[in-house]
Amino acid sequence: MLSFHEALEVIGASFLTPLGSEKVLFADALERVLAEDILAPKDSPAYPTASMDGYAFRLEDLDLLQTQGLLVQGINPANLQEPPMLKPGCSFKTFVGAKMPIGADALVIVEEVQEQAERIFLTHSSGCSHESGHYNWIRPVGSQHKKGAVVLSRGDKITPYSVGALAEHNQVFVQVYKKPRVGILSGGAEIVEVGAPIEGVRSVNNHMLKAMAKQLGGEGVLYPLLPDKQESIEQAICHAFRDCDMVVTTGGMSKGDFDFTQHAIANVSEIAFKSAKIKPGKPVAYSIHAKDGTHKPLLALPGNPPAAALTFYLFGTAIFAKLFNIPYAPPFIQAILEDDFNKHEERMEFLACFVRLKEGRYFASLRPKAHLYDTQSALLVLEEGARHYKKGESLALLLHHIF
Repeated sequence: MLSFHEALEVIGASFLTPLGSEKVLFADALERVLAEDILAPKDSPAYPTASMDGYAFRLEDLDLLQTQGLLVQGINPANLQEPPMLKPGCSFKTFVGAKMPIGADALVIVEEVQEQAERIFLTHSSGCSHESGHYNWIRPVGSQHKKGAVVLSRGDKITPYSVGALAEHNQVFVQVYKKPRVGILSGGAEIVEVGAPIEGVRSVNNHMLKAMAKQLGGEGVLYPLLPDKQESIEQAICHAFRDCDMVVTTGGMSKGDFDFTQHAIANVSEIAFKSAKIKPGKPVAYSIHAKDGTHKPLLALPGNPPAAALTFYLFGTAIFAKLFNIPYAPPFIQAILEDDFNKHEERMEFLACFVRLKEGRYFASLRPKAHLYDTQSALLVLEEGARHYKKGESLALLLHHIF
């Protein structure tokens, strides 16, 4: 039985057939994972650019601005293709985003000048001086990105901000990894599908895991509920592998008389690890199905829905990172414990708690009892070994807001 960290190392070291990539329109790339770096095609901005509305002028004319004023030579709008030429002793009314006039090396904002008779006069000290040699309201060439700089990196998930960056750099199409198709197999004689007109244990896991796979950037594929027959389970797993890039099973991993899934998995794939020293989620397994030159992962989860959800989060995210060929580390942060409590379990434990953010720090409370579906819940990460925890200790915390 492996520790949590050892199990992650096994996943990270395993060989999986890489996902292919595809070209998509940038506006349709939200939540997709980049398969290539996006480089800046040119300096951004390409010209010195005004960062505020104001008047562009020559710094050497500052004394003139303070005494006799500067003639307003014209207006410099943001949509002007070629920057105008600034004459000595003059200024251009320049709008935010406009290219700085040729010859201008300073910009005074509109709040700090007064315009009279087509001249501007400095009314307040603007922080500009002969010694400074520049003025802060100008964005230098390449101040956002130099030509060839990495704007977005391979492995980045496209966010709304990323879509904006792609638009800014005129990136019409992007190369992204294909969404991993995740075949989801759940079953057991006691499980009945949602909507079935009979009583029984409703099929929670398959629908929950499909939603989780989607949140991770994949596409969940539901298959019929599995019967308690080993041969049928093996056939269903092989069928799912023909269609999908990854297979997830739930249940059938303990030592009951009808827990056939573990035997079926062993017959159709190579077990990389079976069982992990974690609570909940001890009966979890990871294997590789190798056929026709491909190597595809199988993650076998417990049948209990909270344990299935947690183990898919813990190990499914690591498998997705492997498929996307990007590094992975558990996204643990730190939280301050608000309650004393005793941990009696020797295994590493992931304990649901309520979490709040105060003055930039997370605080975790165990009272009242929290559940994974609570919107303000998170998971305290308690390392192996029984011990007493004291209020005020700093502990690892796993947020799961994406679910």
